[in-house]
Amino acid sequence: MSGIQIGGTEVNQDISAKAETPDQQCGVVVVSFDDTGAKPIQAGLAKCVIRKRVPKTTAAEWLYVYVNSPVCAIVARAAISKVDSVSLRAALNLSKDLCLSPDAITQYFEGADSVGIYRLKHIEIASKPPTLEWLRDQMIFHPPQSFLFLSVTAKKIIDSAASFKKTKK
Repeated sequence: MSGIQIGGTEVNQDISAKAETPDQQCGVVVVSFDDTGAKPIQAGLAKCVIRKRVPKTTAAEWLYVYVNSPVCAIVARAAISKVDSVSLRAALNLSKDLCLSPDAITQYFEGADSVGIYRLKHIEIASKPPTLEWLRDQMIFHPPQSFLFLSVTAKKIIDSAASFKKTKK
């Protein structure tokens, strides 16, 4: 396959979506969700997202929402105000912001003392969600089990294709 054009520059399709070194990172973390977990984010309702694993040493400015099967696409992105950890008690108090029931939060913790939390500023929806097939045509992309840091080049490719738009919420 030939390269693709980004800003007038041809990009090698053998590039990795994942930033392999710190200088390749662009402040974007891709996080996988099931279809149900992504809906409150896509609706612009979620103000926080809890995950068992979050970045601890590298700052993340954006969270890109990858939805697993059957959607298999990056459907939204959210600006991150803070990445932290949260106790079960604190998460239960954030039930409305998490768009999760207290039972769902308790089950998610599975006896853990704390989990990671992304605090979101605003959400943008992909007008043209890049699908897994499309992503793999453009770059080496493997949906993350927990999260991955996106490379600068991969971010440019995804942003150009997705046409992100701010939600009204």
